[in-house]
Amino acid sequence: MAGLERGELRQALLAEVKKVCAGQGPEAVSISKIGKSLGVSSGAPFRLFPSREHIFAALIESEMERLDATFERIWSCKTTDPVLRLTDICQAYVDHARTEPAMFRLAFSVSAKAMGAVKLQKIGEDVYEKVQRAVAACVPRHTTTDQVELKSYLLWSTIHGHVMLCMTGQMDDQSIDLPDEIVVASAVQGILKAG
Repeated sequence: MAGLERGELRQALLAEVKKVCAGQGPEAVSISKIGKSLGVSSGAPFRLFPSREHIFAALIESEMERLDATFERIWSCKTTDPVLRLTDICQAYVDHARTEPAMFRLAFSVSAKAMGAVKLQKIGEDVYEKVQRAVAACVPRHTTTDQVELKSYLLWSTIHGHVMLCMTGQMDDQSIDLPDEIVVASAVQGILKAG
């Protein structure tokens, strides 16, 4: 892959890091080894990204942009049922995690704010804002902003927790085998009915 243009090298590097993360986890990523496998010097990747963390941030940005685009498509659908829209958003989150488990784990292993990744932080805010809007559309008009925020947080914590428990195998020794769709629908209904 010698002679790669800057943009081609960037894409090849990100694809290779994503592949290593998926197969062995983020801790196995060696930028010098990946550079060598791409046929470039060990320093070439660092001309594109100042550190391994910046490479991870670029990968996470890409995944979060995909999730945000999915949420935007759901939000834009002409449905008259706001509960169905909220359920679809939650299910899309679960499906996203199941499709890209390594990237999902990577995305939630760091804080965009702590990394100083301003663009990533903004994307995360956009994603969560769509969840809050979807919750707000399902509750009575007199519901306060604080109540909407609490319901959004509780719903998101439940859905995220379900995904993480399943992905990490922490429920494998329990005799609980609930389909994602049942958990999502029950969580949405439970949060909306809660006072």
